[in-house]
Amino acid sequence: MRDLLILSIFAFFVIRSLKQPHIALLLMCWIGYMNPHRMSWGFMYDFPLYYVSALITLALTFFALQKKSAEAPPINSVVIVLIIFIFWLFITTLDAFFFDDAKNSFIKFLKIQVGIFLTLMFINTKDKIIQLVSVITFSIGFFGIKGGVFSLMTGGAYRVWGPPDSFIEGNNELALALLMLIPFVYFLITYVEKRWLKIILWTSAFLMLTSSVFSYSRGAFLAMIAMLFFLWLRSSKKLVLGIVFALLTITAIPFIPSVWFDRMNTINTYEEDASALGRINAWYFAFNVAKDNFTGGGYDIWDKKLFQIYAPDPSAVHEAHSIYFETMGEHGFVGFLLFFILFLSGWLMASKTRRDSRKHEDYKWVSNLMSMSQVSLVAYATGGAFLGLAFFDLPYHILVIIVVTNRYFYREVNQKTGRDNTLQSIENRYSKRAVNTKL
Repeated sequence: MRDLLILSIFAFFVIRSLKQPHIALLLMCWIGYMNPHRMSWGFMYDFPLYYVSALITLALTFFALQKKSAEAPPINSVVIVLIIFIFWLFITTLDAFFFDDAKNSFIKFLKIQVGIFLTLMFINTKDKIIQLVSVITFSIGFFGIKGGVFSLMTGGAYRVWGPPDSFIEGNNELALALLMLIPFVYFLITYVEKRWLKIILWTSAFLMLTSSVFSYSRGAFLAMIAMLFFLWLRSSKKLVLGIVFALLTITAIPFIPSVWFDRMNTINTYEEDASALGRINAWYFAFNVAKDNFTGGGYDIWDKKLFQIYAPDPSAVHEAHSIYFETMGEHGFVGFLLFFILFLSGWLMASKTRRDSRKHEDYKWVSNLMSMSQVSLVAYATGGAFLGLAFFDLPYHILVIIVVTNRYFYREVNQKTGRDNTLQSIENRYSKRAVNTKL
C-alpha cells in the first residue's frame, strides 16, 4: 500500500512538472532529504526515485530556459568559490591515497552539486523561494516532528534516528539537521498570516527541538545553545521569544531523564571519554596529513594504516567527526581554506542582502529569511565542529537560498528603481512642457 502511495505521489508531481518545471526540482529535494521510498517495504524501497527525478529535471532544463522559467546560475562570490572548491576536490581526488574510494565519494558529492546548480537555475521568483524553503524544511522536519512525538510519549528514554541510508541516518546528524532547519520554521511563522498555520509551525518547531534534545548528542546540544541565542538575537520580538524559551526550559527540565544530564556533563570531562579522545586523536591525524601532503589525503583516509603513520595514538582509529578537520585531512589546508571562505562568503552576502532589504517594507520577508539563513549557518558551524557533515546537501542548499534570494531582491529593486526613474522622467518632461505652454 505504501509503495503505491509513494509511486502515485511521485507520478502526480512529475505530471505537474511538465507545466511547471521547477516542481521536478522540488521533487528532487523532497526525495533526496526525506527518502520516502525507504519507508516502504516492497518494490519502491530500492527504486531510484532521486535519479529519475534528476533526469526529468535535466530534461526539462532546456525547455525551461526557452520559456525563461529558468535562467543561468548567477555569477557572484559564493558561486565562484563553490566552483573553485569543486575543482580543488577533483584535484585532491586524483592524488588521493585511496583513489577508488575517493573517486566514489567525489562522484557522490558531484551529484549533489548538480542538484545545487539546477536549484540556482530554477528558483528565481518569490513563490519558488518560499516553496524551496518549505520543501527542504519539512522533508527533514518530518522526522523531527515524528521523533518529537515519540520522545514525548516515551519520556525521552530512546534516541531519535533519521532516514536509513542517508547522511542524517545517525541520531547526531539528524539532530544537527533539525537545528539548522528550526530557523526556517521560524521564518515561515513570520511569513504566514493565518493563525492556524502559525500554530502548526510553532508546534512543529517545538517537536523538532524536542527530537534534537533527545538525540542525546553533545555536539547538537552545543549547536542548540548557539542557534537559540542567535535566533533570539535576530528576532524582532526578543522579549516574547525570550519568555517562551525560559518557560520551555523551566517546564522541560523536570521531565528530562537523568541519563540525559549525565551524557551532557561529559562535555566537561572529555578527557575521561574514549569517544572524545578518539576524535581529538583523529583531529591531530588530519592536521598531520594536511601538513605532509599539499592536497591532503583525499576522501576516506580514516584508515588504520595511515593512523600508524600520522596519528599520536595509532590504535585509536576514528573518523574526524568535524567538518573542519574532515576538509583539512582529506583536502589539505587549501581545501579547508576554500571551505571556510565559501561559507564566509555566504554569510557576508546574507548580511548585505539583509541590511539593504530592511530599507524596503515590501521586502521584510527577505530580511527575515537572510537572518534565519545566518542562524542556520551558526548551528552548522557549531554542531559541525563535532560531526563529519562537510559534504552534506543541506548547508549547500542554505547557500543556494541566500544566493537566489539575493538575486531576486536586487533584480526586483533595480527594476522598480528603473520604473520609478522612467515615470519621474516622464513627469518632468510633461511639467516642462506645461510650463512652456503657459509661458
